[in-house]
Amino acid sequence: MEKEIEILKELGFTEYEAKIYLVLLSYKKADAKTLSKETGIQETKVYQIAKNLIQNGMAKMISGHPVMFEIIDPSLSFSKILEEFEKKKEDVKKLIEDLKQAYETNQKLGEEEIATYMNFEVLKKELKRLHDSAKNEICMYSRFEKVDEELTESLEKAVKRKVDVKVVGAVKDQTSELNAYTYKKIGCLVKTLPSNEYAPVSFSLIDEETGHFLIRSESNPSNYVDIIIKNKNLVKMFRNLFDYYWKKGKLLQ
Repeated sequence: MEKEIEILKELGFTEYEAKIYLVLLSYKKADAKTLSKETGIQETKVYQIAKNLIQNGMAKMISGHPVMFEIIDPSLSFSKILEEFEKKKEDVKKLIEDLKQAYETNQKLGEEEIATYMNFEVLKKELKRLHDSAKNEICMYSRFEKVDEELTESLEKAVKRKVDVKVVGAVKDQTSELNAYTYKKIGCLVKTLPSNEYAPVSFSLIDEETGHFLIRSESNPSNYVDIIIKNKNLVKMFRNLFDYYWKKGKLLQ
């Protein structure tokens, strides 16, 4: 079951959702008490987890005493996820082709690199190196979803070296607002945007030479790609986008 759980997690399930889904798969129908017994998850939590599966189109609830839960035919429930994977794969292919073209047509700018990262720890090391090497500025468009402690420390070091670190992004809930304040606390200039300015791509630009781009599926956050590219023309284009958001943003007090 561990292998199946890991696969489902890669498709966007939480560990508890994956466990309950797989138990439901082996039962025609099951109530919360049975699901709790089979998974070891507290019965009070089972209802919320089952509700998440229902909202995501993976299961359905059958009224009665007790309330029963049943999975929906996987060929139907997973079709949207498969479609999203195919769409995102095509989007990534197109983006990589665009980046490749920018790279090939811009040799006059000197040595350029395009690197794709699938391992966050490896990516984090490279981002920390870029933060440590920044001389003038770091401009970030953030989704304010999660703040990594090590990357925050490297940004704080840059601020202390008098690097101009600016962060802008949409605040859609209390968690994202708290994360925005984390950047402010370490000395970054932070501006916030309304939730309708929430973009599917987050990026950071270092000294107008190198950019980090995170592209993530909205329906399946575990489906994403991280790219770091050294290309002045591309970074300049995204700097224009950053300036657009920066002008629209409200300074975080």
